[in-house]
Amino acid sequence: MFNTSRSLAVALVALGLAVTAACAKIARTSLEEHWSDSAQGGKKLGRVAIITVAEDEFAQQKFQDEMAKQLRARGVDAVPTHRYFTHRSPAEEARFRRAVADAQADTVMLARVIRADEKTIKTAGIVTGPGGAPLAQGVGMYGMFAQTFAPANYVLPDYYTQVNVYTDTWLFDAKSEKLLWSARTKTTNADQGDLTPAVDQFVGVLVRQMGDDRVI
Repeated sequence: MFNTSRSLAVALVALGLAVTAACAKIARTSLEEHWSDSAQGGKKLGRVAIITVAEDEFAQQKFQDEMAKQLRARGVDAVPTHRYFTHRSPAEEARFRRAVADAQADTVMLARVIRADEKTIKTAGIVTGPGGAPLAQGVGMYGMFAQTFAPANYVLPDYYTQVNVYTDTWLFDAKSEKLLWSARTKTTNADQGDLTPAVDQFVGVLVRQMGDDRVI
């Protein structure tokens, strides 16, 4: 997901804030949409098995362990299966079915990355004075006018590539295969920052929404 295993583009693609040049870019997850079965509200999920589909097993393990931890804190019997899937094939589909059967769970959580994209972000140029502070703070209005076009004091606009990862997370009834709940999230700056806090924040977004939807 990040510096640890390249990026959340890889980390969540292991399962997905424009800033100025002076600010550190970090991965941040937000909820795009969610859905819940109205008949599910308030019902117990029973034992929840967590399975993921992504390109990086290390990031998948982080997600599964953190999701289980946060769900358990809410009284849910959640279990990380540590079954990781990185591609589709007949053999992998058969292995996925075995993973669900072996989990012996009442509910299955399946998280997967659906896509990743990139876009170029341009930061604003700024006239600066000593220490990098905006020049107007030190020279006043008339001094600012006089110095506006001084090349030495002008920080040029910066450009950087923002990586966005989109992830779907679903809850299924293990027996009927009925969908109980789903959410789509977007992670911006997915290639920036440390893996652990990014996963913690990502999982927190999902768990809070599950609580709001009375799924847990």
